Amino acid sequence: MGADRTFGWVNSDKKTISVALCLDFANTVGNRLSSNSSREYLNEFADLVRWCLEGELISSGVAQLLLEQAKREPEKAARMLSEARELREVIHRIFFARLKRRPPVPVDFRRFNLFLSSMPLLFEVRMENHRPVCHHKPADTGLALLVAPVAWSAANLLASREMVYVKQCGDRECGWLFLDTTKNHKRRWCEMSACGCRAKARTYYRRKKRFAS
Repeated sequence: MGADRTFGWVNSDKKTISVALCLDFANTVGNRLSSNSSREYLNEFADLVRWCLEGELISSGVAQLLLEQAKREPEKAARMLSEARELREVIHRIFFARLKRRPPVPVDFRRFNLFLSSMPLLFEVRMENHRPVCHHKPADTGLALLVAPVAWSAANLLASREMVYVKQCGDRECGWLFLDTTKNHKRRWCEMSACGCRAKARTYYRRKKRFAS
């Protein structure tokens, strides 16, 4: 069985499995390749807010405001969750096509660009240590407030030289994506302690059974 870890975070220090924000977001479905044990991690709007909070995309204050607003406007919250899931699936399909050396489906590219156009990159100059520093930030409303950095991350990675190092976990059910930043680019698993260990255990079991027969 593939990895079953909440939201793609390895541990409390927020070291990520995928090494790329957009791929972490794509990995909010567990056992994606399994026909009967796939698991949705973004079941409620609160799950989406929590993922963004754990990923440090929003502050705890903003998270609280969003949850309070969701109680007042549940239909709007449900719509934002649905759009976030759609963005996730579009990102996954585009990256999966590219890692298989296939062109993405045109409708996915069009939909992704529509998401990008609704999440413009805003710039703000602040004084830090007595000198101006330019920061970028998402819009203050709507889905952009939550996942604009995810969309920007996907756009940057797709157009970068690192795209050739995007891989899918070698587990037959997991399906998680990651950016292989190892020195020799031989990484096979989303996490060695999970899918990698299970693969080794299966190999050991098959060998032992073969020698016993």
